[in-house]
Amino acid sequence: MAHWLDLARANAALIAILAPLVGAALALVAPRGRIACFVAMIAALIASAAACDLAWRALYLGASAPVAESGLALRLDGIGVAAGALITVVGALIAFASPALSGRGRITPLAAALLMLAQAGWTGVAYAGDLLSLLLAIELGSLAICGLAA
Repeated sequence: MAHWLDLARANAALIAILAPLVGAALALVAPRGRIACFVAMIAALIASAAACDLAWRALYLGASAPVAESGLALRLDGIGVAAGALITVVGALIAFASPALSGRGRITPLAAALLMLAQAGWTGVAYAGDLLSLLLAIELGSLAICGLAA
């Protein structure tokens, strides 16, 4: 069990970005709105747990934030780690409290997916290590927010 926890901690930044993306895909294929809301809540909690653990280890304990070799350019500095934790916690709070995700109406699976895409995009902005990653994350987050506003 400790091996899996160490592996998750080594990939905490990737989990914080990928959990909402997987949650968005699962929310889109959910047959009912309540299931999509539940999937969005679970994905947001997983992402916020990973980001908060990363922030705790990097900021409070002073440990260097590990970046696993994944092919993504991630830069985990102090402000990025703190911003990533803040973004994921706010995303989880919105997933739990948003009236658009309350399970009423036909737009709910789409709203849950767009919320998860916005959370993944802006967390990616906080962790971006190069210009291409930054631009792709900004585009993902911005388009998802525009979709939620429309």
